[in-house]
Amino acid sequence: RGGADRAPDPRTWRVVDLSPGAGGLDALAARALGAGLDKAEQCSDWGARPLSLAQRAYAALDAHVLLQIAAARPFPGPLEPADVASLGVPGAAVRADADIDWDSTTLCKTLARLRADGRRRMEVLPASSRLRVDDDFRLAPEPRLVELFGFPRGALGPVGGHGAAAVRVERSLVGKTIAVGCGRAGTSLVVGADALVAFVGGEFAGLV
Repeated sequence: RGGADRAPDPRTWRVVDLSPGAGGLDALAARALGAGLDKAEQCSDWGARPLSLAQRAYAALDAHVLLQIAAARPFPGPLEPADVASLGVPGAAVRADADIDWDSTTLCKTLARLRADGRRRMEVLPASSRLRVDDDFRLAPEPRLVELFGFPRGALGPVGGHGAAAVRVERSLVGKTIAVGCGRAGTSLVVGADALVAFVGGEFAGLV
């Protein structure tokens, strides 16, 4: 496969089990890219110096193919608890909606918006609020949500599926714990709004 046309967005990274039981990197490459890896050098003498050209090429390919796989699978699906732990967002957790303390958590909705030039934006605001009209950015059509933002209506969220969309969070949520979509109905990502904005490189703005 040729070079990826764009670098994978760290906000969409997830943990993939590459243990032998999962088929390893060779099997993952075959599924994602249509071709496996030549593992002939895997059992060669890696303690020898200098490394052979074949060993160096093998090591470089092992690293490079991970980027190719990530670029081929930009929208990984619903966030799982292990994914959130690996992202390292302080205090974040994936929880069933029935297990969330709503007395201390603000339920939020995430709206996907598009501009005529193709720029994407995700805006997070309290579920009971109405989004301010913006003539430049229109709401994305529901049939294209998964294609453009990774998650369906009712499960949209600012982490895990949206690629390079810009993220804006309603200013009134500063300092609050919020629950946002994470790819699966009935489950939410619970996180501090400030930690979320810092992690995704977003911004607080007046959205309502």
